[in-house]
Amino acid sequence: MARLESEELLERLLMGDEITSAELDELIENAKKIKEANGEPEDLHLDFKHGDVLDDKKKASRMMREYISGFANSAGGTLIIGIDEENWEVIGCSPPGGGDPATWASDCLTELVFSTIPRFHVIDHTKGKVLVVAVGRSLRLVPVREGQDLVYYFRFYHQTLKAPPYLVSDLMLGRRQGPMVKVNNISITGTKIQYNMKEEWVRYHIDIFLENEGLSWADDVTVGVVCLGTSTRPDSMNSMIRQSIDIATSDIFPEINIKTVGGAQTMPPLSICQMSIRFETIPSSQILKQALFVYARNMAPIWYQLTVVLSRLENKMNLHHYSLNRMWNERSKVEVIMQR
Repeated sequence: MARLESEELLERLLMGDEITSAELDELIENAKKIKEANGEPEDLHLDFKHGDVLDDKKKASRMMREYISGFANSAGGTLIIGIDEENWEVIGCSPPGGGDPATWASDCLTELVFSTIPRFHVIDHTKGKVLVVAVGRSLRLVPVREGQDLVYYFRFYHQTLKAPPYLVSDLMLGRRQGPMVKVNNISITGTKIQYNMKEEWVRYHIDIFLENEGLSWADDVTVGVVCLGTSTRPDSMNSMIRQSIDIATSDIFPEINIKTVGGAQTMPPLSICQMSIRFETIPSSQILKQALFVYARNMAPIWYQLTVVLSRLENKMNLHHYSLNRMWNERSKVEVIMQR
C-alpha cells in the first residue's frame, strides 16, 4: 500500500470512521498486487496479522501492546488482525477465551497511556471477524512493561522493533532531537555510451539508499554529487557545501565546470528511502573521484568519497568497480578529480 493511502486510512479511522467489508476486500486485493510485484504491502502506518496470533493469550496480549505502542511512538498506524498474509485473503480471528475482539484489544492496552485514544472496531466479514486497531502519534513516548523493565517499541518502516538501550538513553537525555540522515548503501547501474558534440560520454545511474536515524522528521532531504562535468549552467553550491571540498582539475579538461545534482524529500523518523541521480561524464577508462553528500534542514551535510572505475572492452564501456567511504573528520576534504 502506498504511504499516502495508509495515512489516509489512519486519518479516517482516528476520526471515527470504520472500514466496511467491501473496503477491506479492496485493501487486501491492493496488498496482493503489491506483493506480486515484489513490493511491500505493509509500511510505516500499516500492518496485517494472521488470525492465529491470538491463539496464545500471553503472546497475543504482548503483541498487541508492542505494535500499538510502536505505532504511537512513531507516526501512528493501523493494525489489522485476521488476514492470511501468504495468500492475502480474509480468514478472521477470535480473541483468547472468545468474546468481542475489540473489547479484548482495549483491555490489553489499559496500562498504556496514549496522547490520542486508540480506536477499535470489528469488521463482520463473510469469512470471519477482522479486528482493526488504529492509534495516532503520541506526544510522549509510550513504554511497555516487560517484567521489571520498561521498554520502548518503534515502527521501522514495515517492522515494529524494540528500541536498543543506547537509543532509549539518547531519548531520555534529549539527544537526537534533529534529523540524522545517512547513506546506507549505493548501487550504480545503467552504464551507457552516448555521443554529444562529437565527444564520447558515459551515462550511468546512482541509486542512493538513505536512512533517517534521528527521532524527528527530516525535511528537504537532499543528496548530490559534486563532480567534473560540462554543464553550461552549473548548479550553485551553498557555502557549506563549497567549503567542504577541494577542486582539482586536469589540464586535459580545461573546459570542465563543477556541478551538483540532487533532489528534495521528506523522511519520517527512523525510516528509509531511495533516491536516484543520473550522471553524464567524460569516459575512457578513467577513475572518477566524486564527492557524494546528504543533508537536510537543521542538519549539517555528511560527506562521502565516491570512487568509480570504468573500463572499456570491445567498444563498450563497463563499470569495473566502485567504492564509497564516509568522511568522519569534519575537517577532512573530499576529492573531486578526474584522472587518466
